Parts: sequence; structure tokens; C-alpha cells
Amino acid sequence: MLLADKVRGRTSVLMASLAGVTLAVYANYAGILSALLPSQVEEIDPENKITNLAVIVSVSAAFTIIAQPLIGALSDRTRSRLGRRAPWMLAGSLAAAAFLFAWAD
Repeated sequence: MLLADKVRGRTSVLMASLAGVTLAVYANYAGILSALLPSQVEEIDPENKITNLAVIVSVSAAFTIIAQPLIGALSDRTRSRLGRRAPWMLAGSLAAAAFLFAWAD
């Protein structure tokens, strides 16, 4: 077996696993955006729930448009013993966990 065939096989496995993980993450976010967030916004202010939800989703989208390329550029320039991406994934995971604990009742 040639080296190119081995690399091609590993790349196919990697791409399939990344596709599966991406699908799971998007399914999770879709559930949050379509069910959990509207119900929580309605609990806070029932009269203005549509306006408040629109503001939250719009601000979130604007922040994402700015944050993703910025974090991507910073991670491309990161040099650490953990690699380029791992410190950012660790920091993002810790920040997400902190927000989830703060969000819980």
C-alpha cells in the first residue's frame, strides 16, 4: 500500500468523524434556539417576547460574525506546547461551562 493511500484513508475517516460531530453540535444548537431560548425569553417578558427574541438572536449573530474570524486568526498565530487549537478549545469549553452554570437556576 502506498503512503498516499494510507493518508487518503485517514483523511476520509477524519472527515466522516468531523461531519458527525458537526451534525451533533448543530442539532444541539437548533434545539436550544428553537425551544429553550424562546420559552425563557417568554418567562422574562411575555408582552415583548418576539421583539426580545429578535434582539437576542440578532446580537448573537452579529457577535458570531465578528468573533469567529477573530478567534480563528488568533488561534492560527498561537504557539504553545498544546498546539495551536487546543488552548482555544480548552478556554472556550471552560467559558461555556461557566456560562451554563451561571445560567442554571
